[in-house]
Amino acid sequence: MKRLTEEIVTKAEASNARWDPLDLSVIDQIRRFEAEQPSATEEIVRRPSEALRLTQALLFNGTERATAKGTPAKSHETPLLFCLYTVADDLRLAEMNLALGYVVGVAWALRDAVEAIALSALFWRDPKRSETYWGGAEFKPSQVRQDLEALQIWPGALASLWVSYNVLSKLAHPNVARLALVTDEWRTDAGVWHGLRAGGTREEKKLWTFNSFAAQVCVDVTMMAEPIINSYLSTDDQRIFEACVRDVMRKSGEVLELSLARRHQQPEAECGTDKTYEQRLRKSFGKPMEMLQDALSELEVSRKQGRQD
Repeated sequence: MKRLTEEIVTKAEASNARWDPLDLSVIDQIRRFEAEQPSATEEIVRRPSEALRLTQALLFNGTERATAKGTPAKSHETPLLFCLYTVADDLRLAEMNLALGYVVGVAWALRDAVEAIALSALFWRDPKRSETYWGGAEFKPSQVRQDLEALQIWPGALASLWVSYNVLSKLAHPNVARLALVTDEWRTDAGVWHGLRAGGTREEKKLWTFNSFAAQVCVDVTMMAEPIINSYLSTDDQRIFEACVRDVMRKSGEVLELSLARRHQQPEAECGTDKTYEQRLRKSFGKPMEMLQDALSELEVSRKQGRQD
């Protein structure tokens, strides 16, 4: 009996010795996945990535041209321009995360871009607000929204901007709305499986949802940035800049039209041995997914209103 016990203990110790919580092989797997991800998602995210790059270029080149005559002479212009650069940086992060399938990272970056462009607009229309900014004051998005509405800045564009912000805010925290979008599903001979993959997603439907978010934020940012940057440009430069703005809007609009067309397609019928589990899962995620679908519909309406204004 003692010998048997010793053998059991020895086997248990050997098993424990083989387990290393700091084993980096899982990280290596993620890195390999990331290395392969761009080629796997390239065609899906190609158009929104182009829209994101064009918007970045518009902001960087427009801001550089606006400051070509020298550094900002007024204190309020420094945070204003900083916020414009922040928007461009955020869009770059969104582009990289989209290519890797890190959809939560996309949401974070786009949400920050919305906050930054709103602050830039506030400093532009109300330079005195930069004084409190320099003093370290925190500008809450809800207060910035109220301030911009009070200044009556482009109602259609502003409404669209905050619709985007509200949608992205649903994914900013580890709640069920984010879980519904992060959970992946894949089909095998045994049926439909669900789980949390290490690394980004390759699900086309999920990526297209964030294609929509990215394109809409490109529209929102461009509409808000155009008058700000234009106010620093010469008449000739303004005409060139406005033409480029239309190019960005057209490219972003193409992505939104494609995304909306895909949304109206009928989903595939579920089948297989996991049908009961599938129904339970979809019921659990039903409300947050409905909220996100409603938000996408709001984006469509706000985009049309923005174009009318």
